[in-house]
Order: sequence, then structure tokens, then C-alpha cells
Amino acid sequence: MPQYEHSDLRRIFDQALALPASERAAFLDSACGDNRSLREAVEKLLAGHDSAGSFLESPTIKDIHDSEETISLNQETMQMTRPIREAPGAEIGPYKLLQVIGEGGFGLVFLAEQREPVKRRVALKVIKLGMDTKQVIARFEAERQALAMMDHPNIARVFDGGATATGRPYFVMELVKGEPITDFCDRHSFSIRQRLELFEQVCTAVQHAHIKGIIHRDIKPSNVLVSMQDDRPVAKVIDFGIAKATNAQLTEKTFFTEHKQMIGTPQYMSPEQAAGDPNIDTRSDVYSLGVLLYELLTGTTPFDARRLRSAAFKEIQRIICEVEPPKPSTRLSETLDTLPSVAARRATEPKRLGTIIRGELDCIVMKALEKVRERRYESATSMAADIRRYLVGQPVLAAPPSAMYRLRKFVRRNRAAVVVAAAIVISIVIAGVSIVRARMKDLEIAYLQLERDKNRERQAENDLFFGVVFGSVQEETLALELVRQSEPAVRSSSLLTLGTYEDRKISHALTNGVDVLTSRNWDQIPHERLTNVLTICAQLLIRLDKGIEAGRAADRAITILRQRGVTEDHTLISSLNILASSQQSKRDYVNAESNFREALAICRRIYSGDHPDTAEVTSNLALLYQAQVRHDEAEPLFRESLAMYERLYPQGHADVATAVKNLASLKYAKEQLDEAERLFTQASDMRRSIYRDDHALLAMSFFNLAAVRLELGRAADAENVAREAYEMCKRHPDWRSDVRRDACATYFEVLKALGRTDEAMQVIIDFDPPVAKELPDTNRASLLAVYASKLLSLRRSDASAAAVPMLDECAAIRRAAWPDGHERAWLVYNAISLLGEAYLGEVGVFAIESGGNSKSEPSKSGKTGDPTPAFNRAEPLLLSAWEYLRSNTDVPSEKQIKDIRRREALARVVLLYDAWSAAQPTADRMATAAMWRDRLAEFDSSLEK
Repeated sequence: MPQYEHSDLRRIFDQALALPASERAAFLDSACGDNRSLREAVEKLLAGHDSAGSFLESPTIKDIHDSEETISLNQETMQMTRPIREAPGAEIGPYKLLQVIGEGGFGLVFLAEQREPVKRRVALKVIKLGMDTKQVIARFEAERQALAMMDHPNIARVFDGGATATGRPYFVMELVKGEPITDFCDRHSFSIRQRLELFEQVCTAVQHAHIKGIIHRDIKPSNVLVSMQDDRPVAKVIDFGIAKATNAQLTEKTFFTEHKQMIGTPQYMSPEQAAGDPNIDTRSDVYSLGVLLYELLTGTTPFDARRLRSAAFKEIQRIICEVEPPKPSTRLSETLDTLPSVAARRATEPKRLGTIIRGELDCIVMKALEKVRERRYESATSMAADIRRYLVGQPVLAAPPSAMYRLRKFVRRNRAAVVVAAAIVISIVIAGVSIVRARMKDLEIAYLQLERDKNRERQAENDLFFGVVFGSVQEETLALELVRQSEPAVRSSSLLTLGTYEDRKISHALTNGVDVLTSRNWDQIPHERLTNVLTICAQLLIRLDKGIEAGRAADRAITILRQRGVTEDHTLISSLNILASSQQSKRDYVNAESNFREALAICRRIYSGDHPDTAEVTSNLALLYQAQVRHDEAEPLFRESLAMYERLYPQGHADVATAVKNLASLKYAKEQLDEAERLFTQASDMRRSIYRDDHALLAMSFFNLAAVRLELGRAADAENVAREAYEMCKRHPDWRSDVRRDACATYFEVLKALGRTDEAMQVIIDFDPPVAKELPDTNRASLLAVYASKLLSLRRSDASAAAVPMLDECAAIRRAAWPDGHERAWLVYNAISLLGEAYLGEVGVFAIESGGNSKSEPSKSGKTGDPTPAFNRAEPLLLSAWEYLRSNTDVPSEKQIKDIRRREALARVVLLYDAWSAAQPTADRMATAAMWRDRLAEFDSSLEK
């Protein structure tokens, strides 16, 4: 029996493998001590590894034999074999490998060409052998949804993943052309200001991922690539989520303990990562950002890489977790021999470089590098905000806020005003110096009290956000854990994940939270934090189809920002955008346009060139114009937004596909059908390549494409995409009801156009009404009205009979929600009119066409027997609906819709009396029928005028 534990063997082998060959013997002397059996087993593993190839091609390991038994390292039977290595020219799925462009700690990176469904060049990373492929792929599949959510111009996207024919995992990523951020800045001799501005891009990218619930865990220069785009530097963070997906050796040196795994590059690793803490949170990335900024400022990392490489495992942990690094300015003063070259690469004199960094920049970096994560910046956004304060001359929060410090910052920002007022100020100060000193003492005492109360304030703030973000959510244990571990934005992201299953509960919690935030003054919370959480709540409520509540949260955020004098800020743009969208949903078009225009003006002031915010607000303003049938004003905005997205995302992106779809919808509305089909096809192809599995946006592209082909008279060409959208929605009953409704209705229309009315009818009956019982009542009523209208359009007695209970329930729901006089009561009477038509259809009386644009007449098909009961049921319904819709001409607000619904109601009355007089002719009935026909003719004549 071996005289050691399997876990010891694994741990020591992994640590030795990470060391240069020349250092392994000394390490084994220390790690194995007198245990010869253990040392021999480790040496056999190392020898087998070295004989099989390089570190990047490490083999899987099966059996290591000692004198008495086989030791399995993976608790499975594995075979020591020479690895199969992919090479240029090989094909992996739809990807052809062109050339090796990089090597990482866990694999090779190839330039590859994707051949279908779109042609483009990508980066394909093949993972090394020696990993459990099934587990890796399972972990990656679990990450794909989160990775797909990351849509940011400074993040390289992950497109695809799978396993090669030999079982090796691979990932397909956006091809990023650039060089590590430190090399780029040095080669271009970027000043400190330019480096800070570029670093801000990295912070926003990291924050975006954190909001989506993803922690990078390996931020370093080689994972931040920079290139010039439109004459400005653009940073791209790569390998987001790969660490979590693979859970394997990621960098040049990864360490393992018996119970924990430590992942990352030591010189950029947070103390909690070094300690193997499994509960790291977003502040671990904040620490790594601090290291990256340290290197950008000084040219070196806080801890020397050579020292860490040569140290033993425990010593590395001790250094990272316990040793305080020198401040950046101190490090510069310690390296006088290299200072001239470091300063030259920063376009600065050597003496001035230390002066620039000393003070505020020292404070920013050291706050990010705090050993205790609670003392770091709470988020990447907070760190970026302090950098922005430094750049514009405002006090940074990381610096000690002494009175003199704040005075210096004030003078620096307001030199002219200070000079003008100097004489007055000096006279006042001289006259009342004792009073001033007393006041400054009061301020100092207040500041110290604030410092002592910070822990209590932080706890109060956590309580606030717990109430806001989770409210009535029942999973209190999970909620509390998330609050303890995450910043507000990530808490909200976690909440959104829960929302997949608990939409109504989550929506209620968010609404309650907004009530709390909007009904009280929260002076103890910094306004940046308060407006951020309000905006996050608003964004989540929008995604949960709670436009009114979202608008209320956004309106409150805007009020707070304006009270604080904030006129140019990303949060203000987001809040104005959400408020305008909420106003548009309520048809408050005037205020919606005003707020969209204000948001767009701010975008154009604070962002130089293209920016996702600018593109989004431009698109939303175009959508507003389209809703108002202002097509000529909408089109140039749609094109501007599309062009901007294409420049921002030249490799393809979900926002590009959406922009193409928006332009296609406009062309469809303008009846430019050939162009609409071309654009819808383009959007569908793009989304199919982006969303390799079922996705609601992909389904929407399919049924939009089917609709335009149907309009072009090509129902057969429309069938496949319509059916695919329909079946996709059937597999996902949790998708939004409007997406499912439109997919169902489009497939129904295609089948009807093909003459397959039996199938069309079954599509409606089987698809959604049972599921719709889970919807809020008014949403369910709308769904029932649409489906019933489709059934009535088949002009079949059995279809009309199936529509009766749908319309009966729809009318009851709407009457309870919107009594007479309510602005939406017209919908009650529209459902009542449809119900009257359904009664007529049961006995074979149908309108010639649906849509209210044709005359009506009875049909001889359908049920036989006495139709009088049906006529008697339909008459009061049809007459009451017509009277209400005729007399209430103010609603709905769109005249075109109002006229269509009124004409439909009048045409159904004509249909009733024409059918009745034909079935049971009397002089009175014939006269009544003629009278209603005249009214319809007069109505049509008035419309023509």
C-alpha cells in the first residue's frame, strides 16, 4: 500500500507541474520530505507528462503503479497516451483552423474561419487534454446563457462551444485584433491621463459582466486587448466566463490544495483567490483591476512576478494575503534606474511622474488593493467613478477628505471665480479667523463621526437594498446570502435569474422596492447609489413588462439627479430612456419624444463618436416615430442607429440584428415588401448564428419573415419559418405571451392561406388558452380576443363554437377591469361585438372577410335548424356594442384603429339583420336590414371624405 494520500499526490504533482523543470527537485525535497513512495509517484507522473509533450499538450493520466496497487488520479480508468493536437487545415464542426495565434495555460488558440450559417473569422480555443470533457462541457453549457447576455462594446463575445471529434472541449470567440493594454500604452507612449481614460473602458466592461452575474477571475494585461478604431483606442476584455466554465488551469501557474482550488495568475490574484475561498465575489475582480492600474501607472505589478514564481505555495499565499505592497509612487521612487524609461513611455518627465501619481492616484489604487474586500471599492463602476472624478478635478472618494484637500480641489476647478473673490474672502477670513477655525473643527468632528458610523451605515444600506431588491421574495436565505456577497447591481442580476421562474413574485418585490425608494428621502445613501438602484429596478421592471412601475422608478431617479445638479451622466441617460419608453406605452407621445430627445442630446455631448447608449436612444426615438406613423422621420434614425451598431460591433452582435429587424419592420409598414423581406431574412440569419438554440428573438425573426412572405403571396415559402417559430414557442411556455401569441397567429394565417383550415383551427385550440390562465387577467383577455378573432376568420361553424367561450370569458374579464366610462371600456364592447358574431357563426352566418373593410352577407353553410335562438342572443350584444363604440368617439386615441373597430361593429349589425331577414323574411325585418345597410354605406362615405 502506498504511504500517502491520493489528494497529496494530486496536489504536489499539480504544484510541481507549474514550476520550471530546474526548480522541481528542490520543491519535491520540501513537499515530500522523507516519503520516498510519494516522491517516486510524483516523479513518475512528471516523467510521463514530459515524455508526452509540452505543458500545453499535457496528456490524460490513467495508471501510476507502485509496488502494490494502481493509483487513479481521476477516480476513473484513464490511459496515458500522446495527445492528439489539432493543426491548421483541420476542421472542427463548421470551423476551419487557419493558424495558431496564441497559446494559453489550458490550450491553443487558432484563427479559424466559420463557414455557416454566416462566414466570418473567429478565434477558436481548443482546451488541453487531461480534463474531464463531460464535466467541462456541462459547466460550459451552464455558462452559455450568462455569457450570451453580455453585450458590451468592450467585451469579446463567446459565440459557441462544444467538443471535437476526439472529445477535446473548444470555445469559439470573437476575433479581437489588438495587443495587451500595457504593451499598447507603452508603444504609443500614452500619458497618465490617456491610460486612465482607457482604463475606464475596462471598468465599464467588467461592471457589465458583473451585472450579468459573471466574475472574470483572471483580469491581466493579456486578457485586455487594445486596438485603434476610428482613430481612438478601444479596449476589449477577453476570456470572460472561461474561468468559471472550465474550472481548470487557466494561466501560467495554478495551484491546488486538498479541499480547494485556486484559479488565476498570482501577481493579479486577490487575497481571497489566493486563499482558495470558494465564495469570491465581484470585488475580487476589483482587486485585479487595481493591480492592472498599478502596472499601467508604474510599469510593474505590486508584487514582483519573479519572486512569486520562485516562492513555494504557502509563501505565495502569505505574500498575497498578508504583505502590504508599496504605493505606486513609492514603487517608482525605489526603481530609479528604470524610472527614465518608465516616464518616457508615459510622455512625462521622471521627476514629474511620481508627483502626478502621488496622492489621489495612490489612494485609488490602494483602495482597490485592500486585503479585506469590504474596504475595497464596492464595484468596478465605483472605481471608474473615482477615476473620472480625478480626471475632471473633483475630490476622489478614496482620498482622505480633509478640508484642505477639498479646498485645493475646489480652487483647481474654479480658478477664475476664486481669483475674482479672493479679496472678499481674505477680508472675511481675517475678520473671523476664530469662527472659521471653530467651524472647521466642527466639520472634522462630523467627519470622524461619519467614519465611525460607516459600518452601521453600510448595514442600513444593505437592509435598504434587501428590501428593495427582494421585497416579498420567499427565498429569504438565498436572498440574504446574495446580499452579503454581492453589490446592488449583481443582486439585481441574480434576481433576474430567479425571475425566470418567479416573474410575478419578483415583479411584486421590485414594485414594493420602488414604492419604498420613491416614498421616502434617503439622505443617508449617496445619491449615486440610490439612483443606480432605482435605474436597475426600472430596467428589470421593463424586462418584466411592468412599464408603468419602471417609469415611476426612472422618474424618481431623474428627480434626484436633477436636485443634485447632475446634467450629464450615464444613469440620467438610462433613466430618461426608460421613462420615455414607459410614456410611449401609455401613448403619451409628446413627453416621450421630449425625454428621448433630451437623452440623445446628452449622449452626443458626453460620448465622442459611436456609443451603445447613443445607438439605443436613437433607435428608441425612431420606434416612437414609427408608432405615430411618422415613417419619413423614423427611417433616417433607424439607419443611423444601424450604422452605429455595425461600426461598434464589426464582428456581429445581437444589437446589429435588432437594428436590421427594426428597419425591416419600417419597410413592412411602408409596404415596401421586397426590401422588408430582404432585411427580415438578414436579421433571421444573424440571429440564428448568434442564438444557436431556441431564443424568443429568433422566433420573432422567423414569424416576421413569414408574415412578409405571406403578404407577398408566397404562403408556401412562409410555412417553414412560421412553423419553426410556432414550435419553438410551444417548447417554451414561459416566454412572453405576446411572442407566443404572434407566433401562433402567424402560423395560423399561413395554414389558412394554404387552405389547411383543420390544422389552422387546431393550432389555435391547442396552443395557448390553457397556459394563458397563468397570465394577469387583462393580458389573458387580450390573448383570448386575438385567438377568438382568428377562429372566426375561418368562417366555420365549429370554429365559431370554439370561439364563444373564449369571448365570453374575455368580455367578463374586461368588464370587471374597465367599467363604462373608463378609457379602455371600448375593449369590453369590442369583445361583446365579437361574441355576437360568434353566435351567428355557430349557425352558419359569417362575414365575407375579417378586418372590417368589406360588406357582410349571410352564408348558407354551417349548422341546420332554427337560427332564431342565435339571432336573439346576438342582437342585444351587437346593438349595445355599436351604440357604445359610436357614441364614445374619443377612444381609442388612434383614429385609424377607432374607425376600424366602429365599422366592424356596425358591419356585424348589418350581418345580423340581413341573415335574419333572409332566414325569416317579414316586411319589418327587411326594412330594418335595409336601414342598417344604409347606415353602413353612410359610414363608409364619411370615411372616404
